[in-house]
Amino acid sequence: MTTSRQGFLRELDVGPRRVELRYMAPGDALAMLAFSRSLKPHDLLFLPTDITEIEGINAWVDDILTGAVAAIVAVSGNEIVGFSSVARSATR
Repeated sequence: MTTSRQGFLRELDVGPRRVELRYMAPGDALAMLAFSRSLKPHDLLFLPTDITEIEGINAWVDDILTGAVAAIVAVSGNEIVGFSSVARSATR
């Protein structure tokens, strides 16, 4: 599987499944949309972007491409099963 940043790839066993940790890439948008829609509202409470809608995912991907956001996804097969993100502040 390819990564969006060279050299970042880690596979590990989480319970009975094998999970790959890697940077999110634009091609992950639909898988992220499906994952985010499976989450409980409380799990999405503190996200500044509504990633349960395609417009929010597209904005998030734009932020990833510009470097404003870094997102790491946990992938099992072709399914995203978790993620973490860091947003850079616009002010310094």
